[in-house]
This record gives sequence, C-alpha cells and structure tokens, in this order.
Amino acid sequence: MHGIYRAQRLSYLLRDIQADDINKASSAKLRARKPLQVIRDNDTRWLSQLYMIRRALKLRRHIELTILKFKQEWEDENRAKRTKQVRKGVKVPQIIKDESQLTENDWDVLQRIEEILTEFETVVKTLEGDGQVRKRKHGFVGSYGNIWDVILGFERLMAKLEKFKAEAEDFPDPEQFRIGINLAWQKMDEYYRSKLSCWLDDQS
Repeated sequence: MHGIYRAQRLSYLLRDIQADDINKASSAKLRARKPLQVIRDNDTRWLSQLYMIRRALKLRRHIELTILKFKQEWEDENRAKRTKQVRKGVKVPQIIKDESQLTENDWDVLQRIEEILTEFETVVKTLEGDGQVRKRKHGFVGSYGNIWDVILGFERLMAKLEKFKAEAEDFPDPEQFRIGINLAWQKMDEYYRSKLSCWLDDQS
C-alpha cells in the first residue's frame, strides 16, 4: 500500500480505474461516488493499521488491476524494439516484482486481522465517549467514556481474543495467529490487572 501511496503515477492509475467503474455504474447513486485513495498507517493515529487494511480490502480488485496495468505500461516502456523483450539490466520497480504481490492467502490473513482489530476499534470508540448507544448485556447504555467502561473494555477484548484463539484453526497460518493472539492476551491481562488494582484502590 505504501508503494501506491508514495507513487503519484500509481495513485492516478488507481483513481482512474475506480473512476471507470463508477462511470459505468447502473444507478445515479453509485455514479455519484468518488474514487478512494489508499490509507497509510502511521505511529501517531490509533488503529491506523486497521484503517489501512480495511481500505485495502475495500479496494482489493482496483489495487490488483492498478498493479497489473502499471506492470504492462512499464514493460511496454522498457521493451527493446528489436527483440520485443524487456531490456536486460533495467531496474524492475519493487511493486511489480513477484515477491511483492499479495496472494489469496495474504488477503485472507488481512481479512482476519481486520476482524480482530475491529473489536479493538469498538472498545476504543466506546472509551472515547462518542455518545453512541450500544447494546450491553444488561440493556442499552450511552457511551460517554465512563471510568468503569475501561474494565468492561478489557474484559470484552480478552474474551474476544479467547474466541479468536479457539477459531484460529480455521485461519490461514493458524500457528502464527495463535502466537500473536496469545501475546496480545498476555499484554491485555497485564494491563487489566494493573487497571483493576488501581480501580479497587480508589474504591477503598
């Protein structure tokens, strides 16, 4: 995704491929849509990797077409007139190398990661106090960033991680997912015990 984000030519190709689909849409509502750009993760925005992955999944077909079209254009531009083959010694852009392409398994992994990180997004938004009404076990409550929601958030995420770990056998690369989920659960447990201890001290 970073390769497309950084390269102006690739960004234009991605936009044009989407625009072509939009113009051919069957309804006025669909034709009113605007092309989307890939999202780049960063170190300062919460869950930026989730938003990058989510946008990539949404644009998967367009991204794959963009890389394919770019590869065809690059090969045409660097083809020798006599042999019609790509000239030897020409530096191949990283984004079109075989090892840079996402496989079906890679996309499946991204889909699973998106599912897991979405659970974290739900808790983060609840703790931000966005005022949205969400269904809870004991009824409907507004989300206003209440302090007790921190403990509930930890408990929800730890339970969800346990669920994902139990389902990991059906994931691509299940052992890697189990390792990652276990590490996440251990870190959550560490924070949970710390927060719970502080909360109990405040109540005494």
